[in-house]
Amino acid sequence: MYVKTRRMSRAESQARTRQLLLESAADTFAERGYNTATIEEISENAGFSRGAFYANFADKSEIFLAIVEDQQERDFNELAERIESTPDSKILDLMYEWFMRALVHAPLRRALNEFKLAAQDQPSLRKRLAALDSADVDLSARMLADYCRRSQATLQVTPETFAGMVTALIGGYANRLAVNPKGVNPKEIGLALEALWTALSAQPPPPSEGVV
Repeated sequence: MYVKTRRMSRAESQARTRQLLLESAADTFAERGYNTATIEEISENAGFSRGAFYANFADKSEIFLAIVEDQQERDFNELAERIESTPDSKILDLMYEWFMRALVHAPLRRALNEFKLAAQDQPSLRKRLAALDSADVDLSARMLADYCRRSQATLQVTPETFAGMVTALIGGYANRLAVNPKGVNPKEIGLALEALWTALSAQPPPPSEGVV
């Protein structure tokens, strides 16, 4: 029996083309980094011409940022769902796992580092990168504040400050691992986070005699 297949509308076809280009670009950037990847390569791997690429994206930086922003949104949604089903005692472990995956073991880590250097002299790109960074810190801060409320824990700094410190700490380890994978024991990262939490969640020591 012959079944007539419905043709995609123009909007559906364009959305399909855009999605295939995004998937191709994500694979290409993960494999070759940002600097080496080319628009021709991305287009050909997706089965399209350069014209199809430029009909959807202005340049290589635009498709790269679209990939990073889409990935961030998926990560945030997944994390929010997991938090709902995670006991309070495991929230910090969940945050550690998420940071490790998002900042250390991310497939686009190399490409993102290269992109940051390329974007230094372009204010519009720096602004979008800053928004991504702020979103990471804001989400971490909300998670931390919620955990402190639920567990009655206290911090000597704001959740935003602590989240920024954690992001910088893990980002630094990620850079070290990129240069020298065998030079950093992953357990060291967990110890550093534990030390930071212990130091900033403990009550400050009483003042010494004679100190006002």
